[in-house]
Amino acid sequence: MSAILKERILKEIQLLSESAQIEVYNYLLLIKHKYTKKTWLNTDSVIRPTFGCGSIKIKMLEDFDAPLEDFKEYM
Repeated sequence: MSAILKERILKEIQLLSESAQIEVYNYLLLIKHKYTKKTWLNTDSVIRPTFGCGSIKIKMLEDFDAPLEDFKEYM
């Protein structure tokens, strides 16, 4: 990429609001991922779920399917 093109891109980005600059940055990350298939997340810091981590017990009440009193006038 030529130096002139880089300067033009930077000038245009600097004219944008901060939120628009963040959007441009996020779009650049998306394009980078699309063409390089590299992730922008640090996979070393991501906590992966382990076997059984979601095995909690849920108890449902006997009247779970019973009509609610709030809706009696509609029934």
